[in-house]
Amino acid sequence: MKYRIISSIFIAAALTVFSCALVLPESAQAETAIQDPPTKMMYVIGHGAIQVLRLYDTPDPLGKTQKTIPVGMQVEVYMDQLYNKYWYKTTEGFYAHQYYISETDPNLAAIPEAAEELSPEQQRREDELLDKYKDLVIVGKILRGEIEIGFTMDQVRDSWGEPDNWRILETTALGDNVLWEYDAQPGRGATRLTFDYRKKLVNMVTDR
Repeated sequence: MKYRIISSIFIAAALTVFSCALVLPESAQAETAIQDPPTKMMYVIGHGAIQVLRLYDTPDPLGKTQKTIPVGMQVEVYMDQLYNKYWYKTTEGFYAHQYYISETDPNLAAIPEAAEELSPEQQRREDELLDKYKDLVIVGKILRGEIEIGFTMDQVRDSWGEPDNWRILETTALGDNVLWEYDAQPGRGATRLTFDYRKKLVNMVTDR
C-alpha cells in the first residue's frame, strides 16, 4: 500500500510537469524556433577598371557569373556565411567577394560613370588574370597598374610590362637574386625592383 501511494505521487508529478510543458506561452515557444540568419545591406565599391560587382554561382572567381551590380548599388548578404574568409552569400543565393563590397556608402556622384559595364577587352583580360592567379585582390592591383612587395615576376610583368633593363645581382646556392629596372613613366619615377631566388619582389626603390 505504501509503495502504491509513492508510485501514485510520482505519476501525478510527472503528469503535472508534462501538462505545464504543453501550455507554455507562445513567447517561450517562439524562443526555441529557428531564427533566420542575420543579414546586412552593403554597398558595391569599385577598384580601378573593375567597376561592377560580379555575383558568382560558387564562392570562387572561376565560377559562373550570375549577375553584375554597379558601384554604389546595394546588395544584401548573410553575415554568418563568410566562405574562405572572402566570400559573402547574398540573399539571392549567389556569392560576392568582400573586396568589392563595403558597409560604407561610396561617393554617389561616381555612380553614373561607374555603372558602365566592362568592355569586352576589359572582361577578357580580367578573366585571363583570374584564371592565372585565382585571386581577385591581386588581379585588381594588376588592372590598376600597381605592384607590391611579395609580387612574383609574372605579376609584376602583367602589371608593368617587361623591364627596360635587368641583371643578376647575386648567385646563391638557392638561385639568383635579380634586379629589374623600369624607366620613368607618367606618374611614376624610374624604379628598381629586386627579386630573390624565389622570383618574388623583396625590395622596391623609386627615384623621386
